[in-house]
Amino acid sequence: MCCPLPSVVVTVTMSEPGTGGYPYGPYLREIPTNPLNNKASFLVLADDAELPGEGTDEHGWVFHPASMTLLADSPGTDDDGKNFIDY
Repeated sequence: MCCPLPSVVVTVTMSEPGTGGYPYGPYLREIPTNPLNNKASFLVLADDAELPGEGTDEHGWVFHPASMTLLADSPGTDDDGKNFIDY
């Protein structure tokens, strides 16, 4: 990879179930661990950033809010040659 990916800091607000504006929450109680690299951290890309073509293994997940895309930040391929980040 030639260049560092732009990222942003995300602030998460938790609320009790039934709180105004959050009728079904909390939705995700903890970030799941990526089973390919055992990491649970997120890299959140800027809306105008391009999706990475390959994982870097620095984070568990890469999220692109503009496209609502969640990728496993794992380099390498499966037995069929498909990049893990493309799952």
